[in-house]
Amino acid sequence: MIDRINLVPQKPLAEKVKSALPLVLGVLLGLVLALSFLEYRYVTYQYHKLDKDIAELQNQKGLADKFQSQVQGLTAEIKQLRDKQQQLDKLAASLDFDKHKKKSFSRALSTISEYLPDSIKCTKINFDNNIGMISGTAAKYTDLPGLVKSLKDDPFFKDAVLKDVDKISNASWDQFSFNIRLELS
Repeated sequence: MIDRINLVPQKPLAEKVKSALPLVLGVLLGLVLALSFLEYRYVTYQYHKLDKDIAELQNQKGLADKFQSQVQGLTAEIKQLRDKQQQLDKLAASLDFDKHKKKSFSRALSTISEYLPDSIKCTKINFDNNIGMISGTAAKYTDLPGLVKSLKDDPFFKDAVLKDVDKISNASWDQFSFNIRLELS
């Protein structure tokens, strides 16, 4: 066979590689630079995102601390209110109000006011269970036995007694201080 002879002069392969090498290296360098830039942008984005997440977490931690302190304050307040409620419950249990007795004291006061003449001024009326005491002053002594008799005759009272009478004299008038002991029926 006839050997073919190449009559067109061609560059040897080493020279072709040498001439293409700068172009290939330039493209590779461009790709490396582009990838490095993209990686830098991605890392910067992640860094800013982490900064935002850290700031948000710190804000949430601050809110959580605030809520925790509010919860502790409310817990202490609830405990105080429960203690106060227990004290009030004990106090209410210790007070033995009988509504009938309460009404009887009201009735006793209204009965006393019915029989009280205008010349007598009461300064103190006390009741301890079924025993009462009226203290005051009278302009006329004669009104005191009448008041005691009226109270004694009333069926609501068991007994009424004029205990102490003292004369208070002044240049222009005389008054009598008194104490009347009552017993409810």
